[in-house]
Amino acid sequence: MLKEMMIPLKGRQIAAKIWHAEKGIPTLALHGWLDNAASFDHIAPLLPELHIVALDLPGHGHSDHQPPGTSIHFIDFATTAIEVANYLGWDKFALLGHSLGACIHSVIAGTLTSRIQWLGLIDGLGPLTTPAEHTPLQFRLFIDEMIAKPNKMPPSYPTQEDAMLARLKVSAMHPSSAKVLIERGTKQLPDGQWTWRTDPRLLMPSPLHLTEEQALAFLSAITAPVCVIRPEPGYPFPLQIMQRRIKALQDVQVFRIQGDHHVHLDAPLAVAECIKNFLTHIIVK
Repeated sequence: MLKEMMIPLKGRQIAAKIWHAEKGIPTLALHGWLDNAASFDHIAPLLPELHIVALDLPGHGHSDHQPPGTSIHFIDFATTAIEVANYLGWDKFALLGHSLGACIHSVIAGTLTSRIQWLGLIDGLGPLTTPAEHTPLQFRLFIDEMIAKPNKMPPSYPTQEDAMLARLKVSAMHPSSAKVLIERGTKQLPDGQWTWRTDPRLLMPSPLHLTEEQALAFLSAITAPVCVIRPEPGYPFPLQIMQRRIKALQDVQVFRIQGDHHVHLDAPLAVAECIKNFLTHIIVK
């Protein structure tokens, strides 16, 4: 059974979609950048062995935005996710993430090593990184954008379908996949136009990236079994970096399947089969 929940965290409300609450492994699910909890609408019903709590990360879906005047960094999302797990009373739990969600979970699992049972990572492993010498430039890009567009507003569209078509122009996915994300990720304005619920600041450059050495340190610290699902073509991640990251993991299974970046929405049966095979392996092991 699916239900919705609002989780109060230090004056903020974090929205969540919940499947199989009455049974299964507690599993925190995180979506990708500019997506929302509906990212798991197609796959969650296929995984009844998991008690899935899928969050709208701050600034996405129905969750509150970060306070005005603050920047947005993925490490803050990791903190929010941990706070949610603590609020739910989960001592041990699993992690399921797509894209940005997989990056966040990589950091969480490398930090809360004794609490994480396993990870399922869909087209993502560790955060985007920048060489140390590029850090000042990265921060400058953020500052320039913040000064140039201090009150950045999202675009609006005549209909919700127009918003979906705009999303499809920049994201390779099935229309049915985009539809579930758009239904949760848009709102109607008083003048009848439709716009994004997403915090416009998410479109600004990140103020700071980790270095690749820092990313590898988090991955090397993970002790839980890891399921990495790599769709092809998927996200164009540099092969050499991905191979180094996979090699850094202590216990990993890699599944390669055909599909685009949102493969868990487009081909949920194939992704669910990967996760089920992985779970069977680690349970037998």
